[in-house]
Amino acid sequence: MMKDKPKMRSNGRAKVMSEWNFEKSITKVKKYSIYGMMENFLKNDKQFRSIRPDKKGKCELCNKPFVDNEYMTLALNKGKDGNLLICDSCRDEAIENGVSCNYRKIN
Repeated sequence: MMKDKPKMRSNGRAKVMSEWNFEKSITKVKKYSIYGMMENFLKNDKQFRSIRPDKKGKCELCNKPFVDNEYMTLALNKGKDGNLLICDSCRDEAIENGVSCNYRKIN
């Protein structure tokens, strides 16, 4: 039995009878290599947010928003992303995993 030829459009292409749409979500995993930290590096205040609006007022590891006037910890990262501003809970987790806090800012 012979199949019917697909109906051709005026542009010479076959007319598509049905279409399958496929969506795929890809999660990107970033890895950081933190070798040291500086506690109480900067305060998340109005002046800091006006100078660095790119930081969005969030921890750069867990995305938890910083509270106004909360001190942030600078995490020294070996990767190409540069150093990171992190929250106290991420700092504590880094200390538990062996990262030293030898770099301390003198207030």
